[in-house]
Amino acid sequence: MAQFSVGVNTVNRPHDGKARRTTGKLSLDERTQLGRVNAHAFRHTFGTQSVADDVPMDVVPKVLGHVSLQTTTIYVQAEKQRVLEEGTGYYARLAKQAITR
Repeated sequence: MAQFSVGVNTVNRPHDGKARRTTGKLSLDERTQLGRVNAHAFRHTFGTQSVADDVPMDVVPKVLGHVSLQTTTIYVQAEKQRVLEEGTGYYARLAKQAITR
């Protein structure tokens, strides 16, 4: 079984060469950034994107292995914050366009 290191985390899995082929297509900067990511960051991204893509809130905690729905609400809050930021940016761009006309 091969070890594939991502940051400080090491994942053991059968080696199929796919990770090496995929990372070979990345720039040096992208590979450096990927090397700084840990498994928790991937889980958090998955949880946040699942919530953003309307995966039912009773399913997300099961996939992530959360015992409590309260733990999963972190991802809902992250998505709400993103929506707020995107909405604020949108209205700021509209206001700027109105001023320049």
